[in-house]
This record gives sequence, structure tokens and C-alpha cells, in this order.
Amino acid sequence: MRGLLLTLAISAICVTRASSKVSNSPCPKVESQPNFTLREYMGLWHEIERLPTHFVSGQCVTEKYSLQENGWITLTTVERLENGSLQSYQGELAPTHLNVTANLQYRSALPFKSIPEMAEFSFVPYIILSTDYTSYSLVYSCFQRRIFSRNGVEYAWIMSRERHLPENVINHLHEILEKYNIQADEMVKTPQENCPKNT
Repeated sequence: MRGLLLTLAISAICVTRASSKVSNSPCPKVESQPNFTLREYMGLWHEIERLPTHFVSGQCVTEKYSLQENGWITLTTVERLENGSLQSYQGELAPTHLNVTANLQYRSALPFKSIPEMAEFSFVPYIILSTDYTSYSLVYSCFQRRIFSRNGVEYAWIMSRERHLPENVINHLHEILEKYNIQADEMVKTPQENCPKNT
């Protein structure tokens, strides 16, 4: 989900393999998790749900965050395709504001021109709305499709340290999305069954 600068500029929301939803409204103003600890967020996360995707749509999706010496974060996404093969993508994240490390920006390793709705951007937002570091994470991204457009392109991921997450936790994270008028009922589950051990 997809942990993405002084406010983490994540080159990876998973935008490399982005899931996206085009909204008829401007991007909502959301609050990132306060007192976010970047190092605790690093490591492997399993994707549990996402907004409908046109990039990553496989199974057994994982996100691995690795903190580099220069302060940037490498985000590696792996998914299992329909033919059973594994596909990986890579991007970078960096904080955008001092002392707000849960607000990140993402830069894909792929040219954004290959992703039509991102072609005008070098970085896109990658915001960690909520996490306890050890079990769940809720990540959100939104940007205006065109400079003078009111239409926002939305990305959202629910992730877990394990391949499954209790329903009560998922429902709680849905409530956070709905608080910002983000359509949680449009989230789709990511299959995490019979996954390779190396994902």
C-alpha cells in the first residue's frame, strides 16, 4: 500500500501498480497519523483490500518498505499473476514536510507517462491515515486529474502484517475512509490464499 521526504514521499503507493478511482469531487482533506514512527513502519505488508485497480489486479500482493541511508524509502510491490508467475514493481517514497512523516510522496520507477492519469506529475501523495505498525495499515492517495479539474484520482489500500485481518479491524478502517467521504464500499478484497512463501 502500498511506507512511501520529510512527510514521506512515497514512490510507491503503489502507484507503480496503482489502483485508482476517478471521483467527481475534489480530493478530500484528510489527516495523516500523528506521531508517526517511520522505522517501525518498515518491512513487509500484505494487501488486504484496495480500491478497484487497473494496474495491480493479481493475488498475494505484498508491499515491502525499506529505509535507505539517504532517507528515501524503497517500495517493492509483488503480485501473483493469473498464470502463476510473480511480477514485481518498484518505486520510491520520501517525507514531504518536516515532522509529518506519515504524509509521503511517491515516485514510480516507471515513467508516469505510462500511467495516463499521472503523466503530469513527478510525485503523487501517499498518506498513512492509520497504523498500529504490528497488524494493520490504511493508506490513501488522491490528486487532481488535471490542474484545473475538480476530478480527483483516488487510491486506497488496507494492509496487514499477516495475510488476513479480522473483520472488526477492517470495519474500523472503513469507518475512517467514510469519515472523509471516501467510498469504502467500493474497496475490493485482495486474494491471499495459497500464496508462495517468498511473497
